[in-house]
Amino acid sequence: MENDLPEDLSERSFQFSCDTYDYCEELVRLRGLPCRLAYQLFGAAGSVGANRAEAKSSFTDREFAAKNSIVLREAREARFWLRLADVKSLGDRAIRKRLLQEAGELVSIYAKVVQKLKAKIRAEEQRAKNQPS
Repeated sequence: MENDLPEDLSERSFQFSCDTYDYCEELVRLRGLPCRLAYQLFGAAGSVGANRAEAKSSFTDREFAAKNSIVLREAREARFWLRLADVKSLGDRAIRKRLLQEAGELVSIYAKVVQKLKAKIRAEEQRAKNQPS
């Protein structure tokens, strides 16, 4: 994982997916439950990048908010699996800690993105209701 995080949120999400992939490759070699955890973790982390890419092709604010809500949910799940990996001391500690920090930051960022988008949609709906027909 690079120390200089990309400024673009889509690129940052993609980088998180890539970095998690590399970490999961290490966990898969451990076999058993760590291997299973790796698949769960990468499923969630990979979805962060993939769903963010998909969100960029949204046609409406509502669709954009819905897709970013999926990104948020997947980021939370990735953070959960990274927390479990941390408690069980799986894989490289420094990489695990950086990924856990990045997952936490992505959760915070996407929570704010979704919150703002939903507020924007509500405001637009309220304006539409108040306009004369």
